[in-house]
Amino acid sequence: MDRSMLERYVGTYMATPTFSVVYTLEGDQLFAQATGQKKFPIFPESASTFFMKVDDAEIEFHTDDKGSVDYLVLHQGGRDYKEMKK
Repeated sequence: MDRSMLERYVGTYMATPTFSVVYTLEGDQLFAQATGQKKFPIFPESASTFFMKVDDAEIEFHTDDKGSVDYLVLHQGGRDYKEMKK
């Protein structure tokens, strides 16, 4: 995936007022790090959907009308969790 596309996803996403996930880009690899947890790589399935190898979960980034990422949905354990970009 093109680095400029990955850069759109970088930022902090709030799951709750006290729990967030920070997405960073190192080289051409996107990483996620939740509050109080270790950083781990995530891998693209499509232009907006990623998966992780450390857990059975999928991350789907959503954009607004201008093409900016404004939130993501974490699909995990049969549930969907919306996290707003800070």
